[in-house]
Amino acid sequence: MVEEFLATKEMLDRCSECLICIQECQLLTKLGKSPREIAENLSQNPQAYKNTVYSCLQCGLCNIVCPLSLSPKQMFLEWRRKLVKDGVAPFRNHSFSLTDKKWNIYTLYRDNYGISYTDLETSNCDTLFFPGCNMSTFAPKLTRTVFSQLKRVHESLGILVECCQKPILDLGLQERFEKAIEKLKERIAKQGAKRLITACPNCYYTLKKCLGVEVLSIYDALPEAAFKKIAGVISIHDSCPDREEGFFGRKVRSILSGCQIIEMKHSKENAICCGAGGLASAVDPDLALTYVKMRLEEAKATQAEYLVTYCVACVNMLTAVPSEIKIIHALNLLLDVEEDYSQVQPNLQRLFTGARAKENIQKIISQL
Repeated sequence: MVEEFLATKEMLDRCSECLICIQECQLLTKLGKSPREIAENLSQNPQAYKNTVYSCLQCGLCNIVCPLSLSPKQMFLEWRRKLVKDGVAPFRNHSFSLTDKKWNIYTLYRDNYGISYTDLETSNCDTLFFPGCNMSTFAPKLTRTVFSQLKRVHESLGILVECCQKPILDLGLQERFEKAIEKLKERIAKQGAKRLITACPNCYYTLKKCLGVEVLSIYDALPEAAFKKIAGVISIHDSCPDREEGFFGRKVRSILSGCQIIEMKHSKENAICCGAGGLASAVDPDLALTYVKMRLEEAKATQAEYLVTYCVACVNMLTAVPSEIKIIHALNLLLDVEEDYSQVQPNLQRLFTGARAKENIQKIISQL
């Protein structure tokens, strides 16, 4: 098998079918097949299993629990790239998540609801705050507060409201990802910036691998004195991109050490995905909802007052289902910023049912 299918070849050669990963992965449970069986099916007829390939949340928990360190996650990504090359993918349902296009779910949302940061932009600066597409779109109050706090310690500061392009990378659009990153590099160089400060784990881990400039997290860029002292009983939902290195999880736990932190059954490197991963909800929304409910059940069992996460996408997914526990972004808590995340889902629906629905849909269709 060619080099681009290394994870698949390893699965075929080495998977012992111990089924440990099936116990932790709802997709594998639903399929009732071992990763080795799936690898065999994909090798024989990938197009017959295209929905399976795009139903993987790309969360990486399977990699962590595998005693042989095999990667079903990477195997599914290999076949996503293959389906892209064959012209089968991405699917029409993915059209709103093509973040390298002018119009996508984030730019439409900001355009429809008047969210802009042009007053914070500058033509030349040493440092750029990179809030990421989710924070800049769905948490505008928090975005502005973080910028103000950063401005106190980084005098030459600008803002870059862009996407790290992780969505198109997850879809298997490798070439488009690389082109988009080159454009991002050009924008950063044009502004003379030497470093980026990220608030999102996806942005942090994606960009530090490929930008060629210093990439910091917000938890490094701000002094702890900037954060409010918090007490109480909390639990922490860890974001999937933080699974291997655990940098964000350690930082947030350290800053919130004044709280009583009750860990869920699955936490840190063994955390369950919020359901947003891999854009799987575009293909199998019921599977994504299963993950949301599982996560909220584990959170409820802790009897904590707050479920704290450090990813806006996770906040949005976890607030999509009513829950007794309060779900909040760590920075909303630490910087004392109120943000009504409960309105995000209704606002998203209005994009395609409200007065501008036809216009919004046409903007997406015109790019296909």
